[in-house]
Parts: sequence; structure tokens; C-alpha cells
Amino acid sequence: MQGGRHYNEDSFAMVELGGAALFVVADGLGGHGGGDLASGYFCEQLGELAKKSQSSLVTNPKEVLAELITLAAKNMGKKILAKNVKSDAHTTCVVCYVSADNIVVAHIGDSRALLATKQRMEWRTRDHSVVQMLLDDGEITEDEMGTHPDQGRLLKAISVNKCPKPTVKLYPPLEKHQALLLCTDGFWEMITPKEMQKFAQTIPVEKLINKYIPLANKRAGKDGDNVTLLVVKLND
Repeated sequence: MQGGRHYNEDSFAMVELGGAALFVVADGLGGHGGGDLASGYFCEQLGELAKKSQSSLVTNPKEVLAELITLAAKNMGKKILAKNVKSDAHTTCVVCYVSADNIVVAHIGDSRALLATKQRMEWRTRDHSVVQMLLDDGEITEDEMGTHPDQGRLLKAISVNKCPKPTVKLYPPLEKHQALLLCTDGFWEMITPKEMQKFAQTIPVEKLINKYIPLANKRAGKDGDNVTLLVVKLND
């Protein structure tokens, strides 16, 4: 959802890879003509590269996913520079490779992946940001992150000319009655972990998306950020 901005710089992709799947959410920075291209090209390129690397992802998912992110970022930069648009464009990303064996999560910036059950949030990615450092140091609480004045000050982001090393982690496979969420900061800033747990319940996902995406937008107000959410669940 566009939110209070005049343009939407968020992008996402979902790619089926045989018995597995790749999910990507990216949040562009740099204004119209820059951030939207950065996030869009990154998602496009990563999806295409993943299709060509299906067997490698099966045998060596952590290392291969990190390599594909770096290559996708490089290809993104080439495409943007070829258009002669803003060269200061950046994007965050969160990427999940989901198979029957595991979930591999890679991210750069403050777009997040979270695993919810009915009882709790099992885990979330650790943001590359100033507010994450403040949380780690005990200076703010989790609930204060989204509204802190320093929210949005990133320590890592993909630029046209550089891709920092992503954080990559391997988790147990997705189970029934769990929900894997990938989202931009426009969503997690405004929706509480308790509310996100609803996605692990038997309530239809579409109904919850239709509730919480507009709610995030409403809470953010007229100057709110773009809001993007992907929800991954197993069929009951």
C-alpha cells in the first residue's frame, strides 16, 4: 500500500522453485525515480537468478542465497545507471527461501522477517539500524522502536554501487499453525507483535491483510510510509 507518500517505493516478489519457494520484500530509498527502481529491479533480478540456481539452493542454501543477493544488487545498479536516474538510490531487502527442510532468511536494512505462532513471536530478523542498537543496549523497548526519532537511520542498505554483506540465518522448517511474515518498516512500525500473532490463527489470511494493512496506514497518518506485507503459511 502506498501510504501517505506520493509514490510507492516498496516492491516484492514470490518465485516457485520446484518443491521450494523464494519470497522477497524490498523498501527503496531515494525518492521517485530512484528508490522505486532500486527495490523493483532488485526483486526482479533476485527472482530470475533464483530460478537459475534451484539445485544449488537445495544443496547449499545459506551461501548461495547470499551470493544471489550480491549479484542481484550488482545487476540492479547496472540497470539504474543505464537509465541515467538518481545514482544515490538505495534499497533494503528481506529474503526467505522456504523448503521442506528449512527456512533460510537473509536481510539488509530494516525490512523484516518474523515467525509467529498463536502464543508468541518465535523470532525476527535483527535490523541494521540505529534503533536496533538502542534496543540492544537497553535504552529503548521493542514497542518504542517504530516511533523513535532515529527510526529510519540505517546502518546497512543496498546502493547502486555497493551491496553490504547480508545477515543470513537458517531456521527449522515452517510448520502448520505458524505464519512467516515479511514486511517493510511501514508495517512493523505500526502493528504490534501481538497483532501479528493473529496471522498464525485459523482466521483467513486475506481477512487479516485487509484489516492490518489499512490499520497500519491509518495509525501512521497522512505522512505515513509505504506498507508491504507477505504472509507465508502451510495449507491446513
